[in-house]
Amino acid sequence: DSSMVNVMLNRIARILYNVKQETAQREKYYELIMDFVETGIVVLNSKGSVYQKNKEAMNLLGLDVLTHVKQLSRISDELMIALEKAVPGDKLQIQFNTERGTVHLALRVSGIRIKDEELRIIALSDINRDG
Repeated sequence: DSSMVNVMLNRIARILYNVKQETAQREKYYELIMDFVETGIVVLNSKGSVYQKNKEAMNLLGLDVLTHVKQLSRISDELMIALEKAVPGDKLQIQFNTERGTVHLALRVSGIRIKDEELRIIALSDINRDG
């Protein structure tokens, strides 16, 4: 009976819509948390693509856009290479010059596997900042 099929299709559509809404809300929740912390966070996949980043990371790097680690060469080749080669467990310090002066960053690297993809979570802290 076609009306029964329509009822079932509508029910499936509602379920999919609700799942999509919940996923969007969850992503927004994590984004808000990431933007609240005073540590810069950059999440990279194995190819150097930026999987996620927060506002503090962008502030520390002085960038508006960051989609791939190669873009860091505009700031500092040393910084780009450090992030490309960073492996979970690394603790590094790096400095580079910007229009605002010399930036001293401490980098801590963690790893996580999500959906068969190895990701590196890089925490960036301004060494010169008080606190």
